[in-house]
Amino acid sequence: MTYRAFGLDYFDSVLVANEIQKDFVREVEEAHAVKKKYIGVVGSTYLDELSNLRDTALHNESSLDHKIHLFDKLSNISSHDKPVILVSPSWGKETILSKYGLKLLEPLAKAGFVLIVRPHPQSLIGEAESKNIKNIQENLAKYENVVWDIGTPNVYAFTKADMMISDFSSVIFDFVCLEGKPVLTLDFEFDTAGYDLSDIDMKKFYTFNALKRIGGKLQEENFSNLTTIITEILESTKTQEVKKCKEELWRYPHHAGFKATQELLKIERELLEHSLKAYMPQISRIRDLDSMLACLSSNDTKDKQ
Repeated sequence: MTYRAFGLDYFDSVLVANEIQKDFVREVEEAHAVKKKYIGVVGSTYLDELSNLRDTALHNESSLDHKIHLFDKLSNISSHDKPVILVSPSWGKETILSKYGLKLLEPLAKAGFVLIVRPHPQSLIGEAESKNIKNIQENLAKYENVVWDIGTPNVYAFTKADMMISDFSSVIFDFVCLEGKPVLTLDFEFDTAGYDLSDIDMKKFYTFNALKRIGGKLQEENFSNLTTIITEILESTKTQEVKKCKEELWRYPHHAGFKATQELLKIERELLEHSLKAYMPQISRIRDLDSMLACLSSNDTKDKQ
């Protein structure tokens, strides 16, 4: 949760996806010495809809337009004895493709891994980044086990990948929640200036700790051991940690809309009740009278029968 500083302080109620976000909001409230707000945990409508799209991709693979998805491309790759690695970075100068590029990708291609490289759409717009991506594409063109995923919903690549390599992209947790598979992240420094994160104990911050649990963090000096690292991750018990993270992050799967509706109705009821507080005795009396009249009406009907 990388909200701008004080972005949540002035709300009376907040709906969050999970208890982790709830705890974060409470920490920020304490740090900023502001009044506690009502927090409803409702799950994620975003993940629910993304999951529906994923399921559609799985069940209707043969009917999808082959011009825009990966299934036919991957079917042409003969070497499937190696894991499928999805490289899915963010955009900007500090990301995988801009900072490391071929230094990271080519050894993986040479090792025979099936690589799905999915640049962030924004990185295709800027001149410097798009030029860099074109250069990487040209250098990797000789490897039949490298597939570029551009202009396709990310869930198609999700379903084919055994694990992901990323940097600081939020797509990491989309992959964890939908697929329950490990993610190896490039080590990076996050500048917390201007964010609520700067006011809390970073050692307790869930996201950074979760990255270690779901696959670990990779430093540049370990690139030469990347094949071994990937193999160890896929063969380790980290998959159990990934499943735990998925359960922690994605609460009430496919019921977020229902839970959010419940919470909004509860909030509206509380507001109405508060606004009518001075009239509660009269409202209570009206309800009593309605009950009495209903009872009398029922008895009168019985007498006439």
